[in-house]
Amino acid sequence: MSPGAPGGAGAATRIGRRGATWVLVAVSLAQLATVIDYYALTVALPTIADDFGVTTPDLHWVITAYLLAFAALLVVGGRLADMVGRRRMAIAGAAAFGVASGLCALAPGPELLVAFRVLQGASAALVVPASMAALAAAFPTARRAAAIGVVMGVTSAGNALGPFIGGALTGSVGWRAVFLINVPVCLAGALACRAALDESHGAPGQRLDLPGALTLAGGLVALTLTIDRVSEWPPWSAVAGAGVTVALFAGFLHVERRAPFPLVDLALLRRKGVRTVVIAGCVDNFGWAVAIFGVTIYLQQVRGLSPLQSGTVFLAMSAGTAVGGPAAGLLVRRLGFRRVMALGIALSASGLLALAVVRGLGPFLVALAVTGVGVGLTYSVAVIATAHGVPESDTGQAEGITLTAMVIVAALAVTVGGMVIEAASGGGAPDQAGIDAALLLGAGVAAAALLVLLGGFLASRPPHQVHRATPRVFPIRRGP
Repeated sequence: MSPGAPGGAGAATRIGRRGATWVLVAVSLAQLATVIDYYALTVALPTIADDFGVTTPDLHWVITAYLLAFAALLVVGGRLADMVGRRRMAIAGAAAFGVASGLCALAPGPELLVAFRVLQGASAALVVPASMAALAAAFPTARRAAAIGVVMGVTSAGNALGPFIGGALTGSVGWRAVFLINVPVCLAGALACRAALDESHGAPGQRLDLPGALTLAGGLVALTLTIDRVSEWPPWSAVAGAGVTVALFAGFLHVERRAPFPLVDLALLRRKGVRTVVIAGCVDNFGWAVAIFGVTIYLQQVRGLSPLQSGTVFLAMSAGTAVGGPAAGLLVRRLGFRRVMALGIALSASGLLALAVVRGLGPFLVALAVTGVGVGLTYSVAVIATAHGVPESDTGQAEGITLTAMVIVAALAVTVGGMVIEAASGGGAPDQAGIDAALLLGAGVAAAALLVLLGGFLASRPPHQVHRATPRVFPIRRGP
């Protein structure tokens, strides 16, 4: 039963089964494993590469496969949550993520590790939109932005712990422990959701749009494969890959316009002010993903730091996101979506630029922290803006759309970033020039997000009315 549901005055004000605090704890725990896993694994990648006898750039599919599965199924997960129940889907997703994490820990080689990462991504696509939709359904509109800000702050704190935990576990127990640590976290998240969340659903009578899901997933896979292999394929293959990608995405839009229950309600994308903010946040996310991937390689393979030392350095960036997440919920109420998004983009772009040019450890840590604060703001504002003005029955789908776009951008960023590092390093081991080139690319794309925001602002302004100038008549003062 959601707030405001029939059942008396007490039922109208009660939040969740055990109060607002427990709802926040449950949603935060449900998402924490997905956050810790991603950031802990980035630090462990060089060690995994050594263990399997491959290079770190070759392992980008360990990240990309997860992000692709996550992106392809996020909207599906949001729709299933609306249909089956947000609480039920959050519990199932958390449990499935724990099982997939255990399988990753047992992977004997890179191929099976990538396969199990796909299962992890699919599980995360169930738990993330379901738990966020359950949060939006639990809190009234006036308190929703603050609640989302709190959850973003907690998950950002997971960002802060992720690299350190990954470095500590990899350096002491081994990289497989990075996956095993998810199992108890997922169990705690599933139990907390079961105890704290009320069940809520979307509009009745919805069905899953299977053709839309298949064309969307196919388009994402075709796009990523084409970008990843464009330097190796002959020209005709690259053109064919691009053609297949365009055809699948065009088919997806065609299906969505005619489906009785579309996977993506295109009307949700037409809210001009919110749409621009969300798009800008997605573009800025490219720089963030490049930074995570590039800085990980830089710290361990260029500067020669151990996994634990690398994770400790990463605390500066991740602590910045822990500040930016909850700050976004407070600033949006005072300054509005656009101004806070512009501030976050400016910070992240300048931080990425500084990462590419500074050399001392002190300035590097400051640049990491500035980048983290900026991305913490932009990510949180995009999520808060998505829930703004959306009917409670559509929150699962709306959050799924935004998160899908952000994850798609991140997957492309990891793929492109790996290609840039390899090319700028001369095809050999990653070096300073390769890392700098990737970070400069990330800074440029993040700066482009400001142009997106400015363009949306100008497009949404009402046309100026042109008034015909009328001469002012000054009275002629005559003498007394």
